[in-house]
Amino acid sequence: AGLLGYIRLRWRVADAVRLRENIWQTDAPGAPFVLGLFRPRIYLPFSLAAEDEAAVIAHEQAHIRRKDPWLKLAGYLFLAVYWFHPLVWAAYICFCGRRPRRCAGPIPRPCSAALRSSGGCRSAP
Repeated sequence: AGLLGYIRLRWRVADAVRLRENIWQTDAPGAPFVLGLFRPRIYLPFSLAAEDEAAVIAHEQAHIRRKDPWLKLAGYLFLAVYWFHPLVWAAYICFCGRRPRRCAGPIPRPCSAALRSSGGCRSAP
């Protein structure tokens, strides 16, 4: 995690193929994700089923609309300053765990078995 993890991830998605606008396809991580602060990009795995693509893109766009990359950076910086405080660690872990569930609304039900097995289908909190 941290800066080295970000650099490593950027290096792994360097060969991504642009699908359209800010949506890219890659084989690197395996699960869809958003990367970037000023010009966030959505990265989708090539293995993503075509019927799940629209739902996954809507889900990742919800992360961008909610400014989740900025919130995660703020949380990480707060954690870097107060690394010694166990409640800050607990809050950061809780925040990171709830982020995907906050955006679960845009994923329509039912979803395919492939999306469900990758953890992409979650019920709203």
